[in-house]
This record gives sequence, structure tokens and C-alpha cells, in this order.
Amino acid sequence: MAIDSIGNNCCGCRACLQKCSFGAITFATDAYGFEYPKIDATLCTNCGLCEKVCPIINNVQTTNANFCGMAYALDPKTKFNGSSGGLFGTFAEAVIAQSGVVFGAAFDEDLKLKTTKAETLEELVPLYKSKYLLCDTSYQFDAIKDELKKGRKVLYCSSPCQIAALKLYLKEEYENLLTIDFVCHGVGSQTLFDRSLENIEK
Repeated sequence: MAIDSIGNNCCGCRACLQKCSFGAITFATDAYGFEYPKIDATLCTNCGLCEKVCPIINNVQTTNANFCGMAYALDPKTKFNGSSGGLFGTFAEAVIAQSGVVFGAAFDEDLKLKTTKAETLEELVPLYKSKYLLCDTSYQFDAIKDELKKGRKVLYCSSPCQIAALKLYLKEEYENLLTIDFVCHGVGSQTLFDRSLENIEK
């Protein structure tokens, strides 16, 4: 399957955009603001790298799928700061305590949700709480890879499709990479979120 024929099956992980070194891929949006890749045929070299990192085309399967459990943060503050029991905070704080780095979803000053890096407990604060919105990962997979190659412990928390995309992007297993995903029932688009804010403001 060609990357630009995915249409509304696209999960918006942007792994293809980050992998293409020729600038041949851009993202368009449908009427509801959901993204899908477009290829500029004049720039594309048909190398196929974009297809190799796509979690939709490759249908990545999770290992250790037979295990299921539940837990919550024992520290009341961590539990309160987080969502669904605060486990993200428990893992994230432990990684930072080991001089590691955490990547997760945070709103910027314009309330755009983006994959954001945290290296201190203060920088970690915007990454807390669930945000059921498509997160812009643009060019953060390379940043994650750079930190892994430095030998730092890296925690990446995101939706299952974006975790799958990162692993395809990396092409190899890293012992210093810890990923956390969640049971995802679908995310809204940034466009619909923006329209909702505009409506509330009116």
C-alpha cells in the first residue's frame, strides 16, 4: 500500500514525514481536521522508507499481549497530578531521577498538543493528565533516537499507534527505552478542539 493511499485510516503519527529526507511528504486535513499524508511526486524517489515506518501498513503486533494487570501510584501527590491512577508520573519521576528524559504530550502556548521533552520534575508537569487529542510528533522521533544513542534512559508515553510508529522508526530494540501506552478509544483532531474553544469563547 502506498503511503498516500491510506486516507482516513491514517493515525497521524507523522513517522513517514520524519523519515522522508527529501521533503516529499506533507500532511493535508479533511473536513474534521484529521490528517493524512500527501506525496509530492516531483520530490519522491520511491525509496519506500515512509512505508516501512507506517504502523497502519505494517500492522505492528504487541509482544507480551497475554499479560494484563492494574496498578496505581502510592504517592498521593503523584496520583492526584496524573490520570487513571497516576502511573505515568511514577515511571516518569523514576526516569528523571536516573538522569533520564521523558517524552509525552503537552500543550504549547497556543494550546497545540505536541510531543514534548522533559528533563526535570518542573518540565514534567505539563505532561501530566490524559489529553484525548491527536498529538503532533513532528521531528521528535529523531530527538528520542538521539537520546537513546547517548545511552540515556528514555520514557515515551503516547497512544498505541504512535508507540508502534516510533518502534518502526527506530528499526531496532533499545534496552534504555521504556514506552507506556494506554487503552485508546480514539482521539479528536486539533481542528475540532480549536473550534470547540472558539465556541466556548463566544
